[in-house]
Amino acid sequence: MRFRIFVVDYDVERRWHAELPEDPGFFLSLLWESAADGGGPLGDFFTWREPENDGWLAVNTRWFVESVERVAVRNYPLSDQDWAHIDTLQEEGIHQRDDGWPDEGLLVQADYEVQVTDPRWLEHLWPGLSWETGYYPDPTRRLRAEDAPHVPDLTEPEAVLTPFAGSDCSDSIVVLAFSDDGRFLAVTSEDGELAVYDADNRSERLRVSPVSAGRDIMWVPGRHVVTLKEDEDDEVRPWAYDLDADTETDIPVEPGRVRSRTGCFRVEYGDGGQVHFVSGQSSPDRTVRLGDESAGRIRDVTFSADETRMFVAHDSKVHVIEPATGRVLDTITVPGDWLNSLAASPDGAYLAVRRRTGPMSGSAHLTSTGSPTVSSSCDALRGTAHRPGSVPSPSRGHPTAPGWRPSSRTKFISSASACQPSHQPVSSSPSTTEIRDDASAGTVFHSDHGASRTP
Repeated sequence: MRFRIFVVDYDVERRWHAELPEDPGFFLSLLWESAADGGGPLGDFFTWREPENDGWLAVNTRWFVESVERVAVRNYPLSDQDWAHIDTLQEEGIHQRDDGWPDEGLLVQADYEVQVTDPRWLEHLWPGLSWETGYYPDPTRRLRAEDAPHVPDLTEPEAVLTPFAGSDCSDSIVVLAFSDDGRFLAVTSEDGELAVYDADNRSERLRVSPVSAGRDIMWVPGRHVVTLKEDEDDEVRPWAYDLDADTETDIPVEPGRVRSRTGCFRVEYGDGGQVHFVSGQSSPDRTVRLGDESAGRIRDVTFSADETRMFVAHDSKVHVIEPATGRVLDTITVPGDWLNSLAASPDGAYLAVRRRTGPMSGSAHLTSTGSPTVSSSCDALRGTAHRPGSVPSPSRGHPTAPGWRPSSRTKFISSASACQPSHQPVSSSPSTTEIRDDASAGTVFHSDHGASRTP
């Protein structure tokens, strides 16, 4: 389909005019606007809120718009005589009349060839149709080619697991964790029930409700032994189960709430913007402070597989820290009220981040932790481009606990759709875990802080 785009916003005194569009996200917005007014199928596929979100457009435009090519440009740049004509048009008022604009041949304009993924997205259009819209260029709409394979379409999961039946909030998935080799996936519920799956064939290997066990999962380094720790309590031996021996087992106290892959680094975290490195039950070995005592709560911590970087979810920021020294390498701000959870890809190049956007709402992002050569609205952050993009939540509800499978591009994400505000209808869908190739829900942050990247 060919579109002709006219610029109708000019400032003659400053010799300025609105830019001609160049990103596919603009054309998805354009198609949705016309479909919503004209009754096309695309108008029912998502609401007006999604095109308003530049991050959502960056990640999801490719599911609808295959390619955009600018094939012709006219009246650009404007000459002094052209500006005089524009001045006259402005005095008369540049606005749409009878399916067109006055003297539109004098306006800055361009022709575009647009290829869509489904002919239905064009059903509502006909030759000569015209309408007015806005364009606000934002580099985050332009998904980098190298990021695209890591960004999922959560509306079409490869598989869905339902570990905890029922619609009560207590059945929501709280924690999700892989064994170090990625063979097993463990999840816990609000009630403390534990389910363990074989990550290859997705069969259930274990289901128990240990008495007086916590909900925080920690695998014993290098072993298929899953433990449930009392929340923030290192004085009590954890409940443990050896999947290879298929029996409960006794293990020493596992210090720390989160550990790196080999257990070289173990940390505690919570209120006060502090991350404590621990090696035993005594006072912390050292502490990284991310603010004063009034700083907000740290809600999650994860490590890159090579243990060179630690990612800390603190309020609405992700702090990238070198665990060996405690040095803050970078700080990434994610739109929203605060971050609930995050997970790093095995090479540390991408983070899946779950953010909180309201009293009971949330959204997921895939975020790359990035290259200083990429232009972005966030380039001011130490010259590193952070390109967040919202990912559409599955119809089953809001993503909660993301997790990346070690040594694999397969990612799992849980969705706690049953938990809704009291004034909203409660979904009958149980809490689910979704399985997807290439990536999962999240904001994509791209980070090159000292670790090798795997293409």
